[in-house]
Amino acid sequence: MYSFKASFCSLLLCASLVLSQAPTNATNPCAPGPAFDVYIKTQDDVDSIIDCVVIETNLVINTNFSLSLPNLVTVEGDVTVVEYITQKEGGIFDRQLEQPDQALVSLSFPRLQTIRRVLLSRSVTLGSLDLPLLSTVREVNLETKNLVTWTGTNTIQAIDTIWLLRHNISKLEFGKLANTSEILLNFRNPSAVYLNGTLRGGKYGARVQLASISDVYVTSDLQNTDNATFYIQGVQNITVNARTLGSLSVSNCSKLEHLSLPYLTRVSNASDVDMGLDLLQSPPNTGRIIIENNEYLQDINFPSLRSVDQELVVLDNPLLTSFGDGFPALESVGNHIKVGGNMTSFHMPKSVVVGNSVWVNSSVDTFDCSQVTQSFPNGTDISCNLYKDRDNYTTIAIPEPPKPKPKLTYAAKIGLGVGLAVFVVLSFGLGCGFCLWRSHRHPDQSGRAATISSKLLRLWAKESFQKKPPSYPLQDLNRRDEPLPSYQPRPSSTATTLAPDGDEVSRPGTGAGTHGSRNLGEAELDSRSVSPVSAVSVVPPTAAPAPAHLTSPEAPSTLPPGYRP
Repeated sequence: MYSFKASFCSLLLCASLVLSQAPTNATNPCAPGPAFDVYIKTQDDVDSIIDCVVIETNLVINTNFSLSLPNLVTVEGDVTVVEYITQKEGGIFDRQLEQPDQALVSLSFPRLQTIRRVLLSRSVTLGSLDLPLLSTVREVNLETKNLVTWTGTNTIQAIDTIWLLRHNISKLEFGKLANTSEILLNFRNPSAVYLNGTLRGGKYGARVQLASISDVYVTSDLQNTDNATFYIQGVQNITVNARTLGSLSVSNCSKLEHLSLPYLTRVSNASDVDMGLDLLQSPPNTGRIIIENNEYLQDINFPSLRSVDQELVVLDNPLLTSFGDGFPALESVGNHIKVGGNMTSFHMPKSVVVGNSVWVNSSVDTFDCSQVTQSFPNGTDISCNLYKDRDNYTTIAIPEPPKPKPKLTYAAKIGLGVGLAVFVVLSFGLGCGFCLWRSHRHPDQSGRAATISSKLLRLWAKESFQKKPPSYPLQDLNRRDEPLPSYQPRPSSTATTLAPDGDEVSRPGTGAGTHGSRNLGEAELDSRSVSPVSAVSVVPPTAAPAPAHLTSPEAPSTLPPGYRP
């Protein structure tokens, strides 16, 4: 019974403690408990936390009026500024801030020094942010297109990440950064940026990215940049006062005319480490200088740069007509050098040792590639070509390696050799056979086949180009053993015969004085009729021989002796 009473008393004591604590937490808006956020929506909510010095949880601000918390020093969670919304039927939200009559609001925390986690805002009506003493915050993430004033950026020290995605601030100064791992600043308006402090080290290195579509001036005095990567896009002026960088990329800066890094001595590959099983991290991209697509860039000056651990890439800068003189101290590049544009000259003051290859292309027809070979030691792999400008802008495309010529296999070579040998043998055999056939067609005077000799070959060649007598049709096989028809050459002159009275003129083969004879009278002789004849003979009326002037000599034969068709 005693034990039961003791247990009952202990239960009552615990219950009383819980009941006494519950109203305290419920009435203490600065510490509602880890499961609750401090939510500010109305003026009554502001009045309830106006005296809070420390808020033990997250602070969420959802108002359409300006707000000031003069006593707040520390927020142990997040500070979130959201768009002003009202909840209506069934959880449907009406975004009041999208109405055109909404005025810009301001937030002021004059004593706030620490935000343990994230300062986050997506409010389109936030126009002013006053944090004059803020020194510690893990992350700043602002996308507030109408934010014009941010007071207190120069007091921020311990911060890991700065993301300023959208804003309208004309001047930003982060002068006391400590151990920062990432800075991302986007600009749509003219602005000036100053960065100073230390960046986080480690195997992955820090990342600084500045992007603009307007006139932006950037100055960096950041330290501990050995493996830090700088990405700069669209700005008008760049000043980076660092001796060592992990990587530098300057691109699409349409108004950048001069690029100078007077103190830079090395671009290192300190972050090039084995990723191992850490698949969530992207591999670092350090040891590189990339300068490309800067429309008005006229000169590059790196007077102290001695080494680039990986690559030096300068491409598509149309007004950059000379390359090399801006690197007077450069001695080595670990991997590649790639240069392309409208260059007329290429000259490296020192002979640069390149670990892999040099690739140079120019759109100027008069560019002399010998300038490139003179800038590097003998044995360096150098590719220098000329390419044509396209649409007033040069676009570089790394040329594909030449395709290897197809090679014959061993079996194909053997087959080709055998075929060639067979062709030669057949040609020789056919030639000899033809000569034998010709020798039987042209026997010598003794009737034997003529010996194959050079004289016979010349005769065959001569007759091959002369006109041959007609032959029998191929289809008349019955006449193939008959000799070919003979023919006589045309007479070279026409014989004219004059016969006296009583002479008879007859043509050969008709018989003298028979059938074809006729008497030539005086009238006919007086008229001196002349008739051209060929190969005629005159037969006198008596058996006496005809006068010599009335006979025609036999035409000499033009065929060679012993010729047999």
